[in-house]
Amino acid sequence: MSTTFFEKIYNQGNIVIYLKENIYFTPVRLAKHSFEANKPGRFTKAREAFYIMGVTADSETPTKLPKKEKQFVALFGEHAARIKQFIKKEKLKIDVKEDLFRIIEFYYVQK
Repeated sequence: MSTTFFEKIYNQGNIVIYLKENIYFTPVRLAKHSFEANKPGRFTKAREAFYIMGVTADSETPTKLPKKEKQFVALFGEHAARIKQFIKKEKLKIDVKEDLFRIIEFYYVQK
């Protein structure tokens, strides 16, 4: 059974960023014989995904942010070159939440 939800982590103007955490359950594994121990069930946190709404014209649904910087920068259309320079100058990572906020704030000022 899978339950998915999005957490709103950033909201400025018409730009909204959502966080989707992926958590998987590994069930209990019973020992096959007496020399082996039982392994308890556990939850494992996978890599989180960011979704953005309000950057592109079709802002009806959230768009998953790409993991590749080149594809990420392409989302910003005519501002892509300036966004790329800003990321390089400030040494930002697109998969770090705080850095992502700084990039969006820079874009919002440029817009």
